[in-house]
Order: sequence, then structure tokens, then C-alpha cells
Amino acid sequence: MLTRLLLLLVISSRTWTGHAFAQATNVLLVIADDLGSDSLNLFSGTGGPPTPTLDSLANTGVRFTNCWGSPTCSPARAQILTGRYGFRTGVGNVGAVPSLDEGTIAQAFKSGGYASGCFGKWHLANQTNGNRTNPNLMGFDHYSGNLGGGLQNYSSWTKITNGMVANGPNNPETNYATSQVATEASNWIQQRGSNPWFCWVAFNAPHAPFHLPPSDLHSSNLTGTNADIAANPRDYYLAMVEAMDTEIGRILDEMDPAVRANTVVIFVGDNGTPGQVTPNPEVFTGSKGSLFEGGVRIPCIMSGSIVQAPGRAHDGLISLVDLFTTLLDAAGVSESVIPEGAATDSQSFASYLSDSNAPPVRTCQFTERFVSPSSAPSNNDGKTIRLGDWKLIRNDNGAESFFNLPDENTNLADGSLTATEQTQYQVLNNKLDSLLADALLGDVNLDAVVNFDDIPSFINLLSSGTYQLEADCDQNGLVDFADISAFIDILIGR
Repeated sequence: MLTRLLLLLVISSRTWTGHAFAQATNVLLVIADDLGSDSLNLFSGTGGPPTPTLDSLANTGVRFTNCWGSPTCSPARAQILTGRYGFRTGVGNVGAVPSLDEGTIAQAFKSGGYASGCFGKWHLANQTNGNRTNPNLMGFDHYSGNLGGGLQNYSSWTKITNGMVANGPNNPETNYATSQVATEASNWIQQRGSNPWFCWVAFNAPHAPFHLPPSDLHSSNLTGTNADIAANPRDYYLAMVEAMDTEIGRILDEMDPAVRANTVVIFVGDNGTPGQVTPNPEVFTGSKGSLFEGGVRIPCIMSGSIVQAPGRAHDGLISLVDLFTTLLDAAGVSESVIPEGAATDSQSFASYLSDSNAPPVRTCQFTERFVSPSSAPSNNDGKTIRLGDWKLIRNDNGAESFFNLPDENTNLADGSLTATEQTQYQVLNNKLDSLLADALLGDVNLDAVVNFDDIPSFINLLSSGTYQLEADCDQNGLVDFADISAFIDILIGR
């Protein structure tokens, strides 16, 4: 078996100045689906719904106002799960899945003596990585939710529990999905007693289909002309957000007070707000699916007794990939499950919780969207990087955009650059090239060397249609038969 399959359970040395966290701190991670920063008043959104639970978490925690996710949901979840960028894991578009060789945050918590539960949307499984059993294979002791990307109906959906269809193939779950996920997560937490746990709660809300939640979960009054969903989709979207906020509050309220006092709560989105329900007037350029801020800027709140000087906002650059190490640090867990020879991209920002003046842990942000296997490259596919207020988007179709944030309506690359702009443009390009060069072309089995051991992995990728940067040997944004010649050249050292 390849070395890549071996998971090293070694103690890593993470040191930083700040609060000394308790070894048995529980961790509750809550992920909203398709909720960008522009749809919450807490994050300078406009016309957002009432969110008393999130408001309370912000008042007892830290709001991170410059958090990047991914343009779409599968890559965002893979970043949290593995602490690695999509060009390393192969998860850069909807439907792509991580290999079972990846080390995961659930495995790390498990190695640290934690129970691990996962509830709700998964969207990281197919027949190549265990399908229905994938969440358990990725390290979760218990999983219950829907494996796919969305629900056809929030009140009639297929629930998978630990690899099995929970109610039988012809007997869907009829409890409202947002409430059912909250109930199962709450029950699981209560069953843990005083033992430490890591709980991943991924709501489908407020992902389409847009609808009116049960009336006891929201305060919207969608009647008369506002009752037409097609004409007023944002009103229904916001009602779904409020209903989710209500159910997050129920999870917290049902915790034993001693357990709640010893729990770190993290709330994040995965990608930007969908285009049909973005605010008017818009807060950011773009929406879900794009590399503009409207596609990647997401809410992030961390709350708990570990936070010093709570109720503040922090504008440091952070990314979803950073949650991997941050959550382990917050819990005092030091187990490393990153496979031998594999790079990690996660940088802990736990120091920001204890010290509002902590030095920056990240100077740049990066995210990407792969070309869909069934589509040609477009202006939504490619890679983007940010340093300070300067941002570069390099599309896979050859287009390029260069911005001085917050302005993303003026593409500086279309005109003559000033000396300062030219310097920043070159710095961004060099940084992006350096980051991508860290992936060794031809090293398809990720053992840090290119040799004949890479051939089986290369053949598997060609047959599966899965993208992996190391296998994209001709660097055209696709892994296909055109890469064979370049792969052979790299392999034999031409």
C-alpha cells in the first residue's frame, strides 16, 4: 500500500501567546448553506432577518469580517474537513469528493479522545469514497443527514444514518429538515454527558428550494403580493435564515449549563448568497458561484468563554481552511492526521480570540473554482488571491481581473497601471504562482516524489474525471488524455 495511505498520529507543536485552553473544551461547528455576509445585518448586510441567536453569539464572541469561503459548497466543506486547498485534495467544484487518504478534523478530534458527530448536509460522498458510509469513514462516530447537495423538499427528504437509509427507501423523513437536524444534534450532545465532543451541524438552510418555514420559527408575514415566491424569493430566503437561527438557539438552550459553559461555538457560511436572492442594493459584487467578494465573503463568528473582550469585530484575513487548526487549538487537541508528505494550508487564528491585538496569522487569502468536467472554462472558473486590499482573479479561460478592494467594479487590469498598482499586481501574481508551484506536477499519489508509483493514481484520475492539480500536467485546468504526454515527460525527466 502506498505511503500516502498511512496516517501519522503524531504530536504537533503549536505554540502561540495567549489564552491557555482547557483540554476538554467541546466544539460545536454550525455551517449555513448559501449564506453570504451580505445577507446578515451583523456583517454589514442590508435588510437581513432577525437573528437573535447569532446576535448573542457575536456579543459573547468575535465576528470575523474578512472570512473567505469557496464559490460553491463542496469545496468549502472539504477545506474545513481537511485543512487543505482544493488544488491539493481535488475538491474544487460541486460534486467533487475527497479521497479516503485525506486526514480529517474528525479523525484528529477522535485521536484526541473526543466523540464526533455530524448532522445535516454532507455533499462530499460518491461511489469512489464510500458513498453512504463516507462521513463515518472520514472519522465521524455518528452521522445523520442528507448526503447530497440540496433537498427537493424540506418536509420530505431522504435521511441517511450511519450508512443506512434511515426510514427505508419509500418512507422519507417528513420532519422539517432544519428542525430535524437541530433535534438530532441536540439529542446527541445531551447523550455525551460530561465527555468531550466535536459536533458538526450543517444545515441545508437557506439553500433553495425557497419556502416558508413553520410559523413558530420565524416572524415573516408573507401575505398578499409578498406571498408570490417567484416574485419575492429573498423574503422566503430570509425567513429560512431566521428559522435556522431559531433552531441554533434551541440546540444551545437544550445544553446542560455546565456543558454550554465549556463549549466553543463556531458559525460560518460556506459560500456567497445565491444571485436570485442577493440584497438590493448590492453589498458586494457577484454572488454564489463567482470569485468576486459576493461569491466568497462569508460570515464567521466564534463564541465561548475562551474569548477575551467579547463583542468585537476582527478584520484579519481568514479562510475556511483555517478552521481545521483553529478548532483543534481552541479545544487543546494536538493530534496531527495530515498524511506524510502532504502540505497543510490551515493557519490557526485562535490567538485572535484571546488577544484583540494579536499579530496577523495570515497575510493572504486564496480560493478557487475548478472548471466543471461537463463545461468549458468561464469567467466563474479559476483562482483568486488577496493581499491586503489588493485582489487578483485569474480565470481558467485566460481572463484576468485586478482590484483595489472594496471596489470590484473597476478592473485595473483593463487600463494602464500606476507604479504602485504595477508593484501590487506583480506581487499577487508571484504569490499565486508560488502557492501553486508548491504542488509538484506529476506527484499524483502525493508522496512528494515523482516516480513510477504515480502511474496507477494517474490512470485512476484519468478514468474518474476527477481534477487534481498534480495530474494536470499540461496546466490547462483539466485532467484528461492530453496530460499523458506531459506526465510521461515529467516522469522520465525530460
